[in-house]
Amino acid sequence: ADAKSTGALYFLDGTSQWQNYSMKTEVSLKKGKTFTIISNYKDDKNYIGCTFSDDFVRIDQFVNGRKYALAKRLGNSKFIGATRFMEIQVNNNNATCLMDDKLIVSTNLVHTELRSGGIGFKIWDEKINNSEISIKYIKVEPIES
Repeated sequence: ADAKSTGALYFLDGTSQWQNYSMKTEVSLKKGKTFTIISNYKDDKNYIGCTFSDDFVRIDQFVNGRKYALAKRLGNSKFIGATRFMEIQVNNNNATCLMDDKLIVSTNLVHTELRSGGIGFKIWDEKINNSEISIKYIKVEPIES
């Protein structure tokens, strides 16, 4: 985030046609309240995300700008200053979030409009200029049905 914003969203251009894949990443949250690993990104109004915070992990989908919380697991994890291995898997209408190779939450409610799309990251905090993430590694692999 910069001096005038509470967060940021980044995506990898050229990945909009990807389908049925897993994205693994190693991330370090420097500051902020939440970070999201994004899959099936079409634009900032249409995507799926695994949102991680110290208090929960949640699968959200955005369809035409409307947010739907599909699944949530409460927990107590330390993210600020920690380096973690995160993963999102989307296969047809199934989405799964993993942390350190352990399944955290999953759903089979992915909207048909979100069957393809690219990858990205989102960071957020309610305070201005208080979101920062370091992405150390990204690996994307197809999921064979």
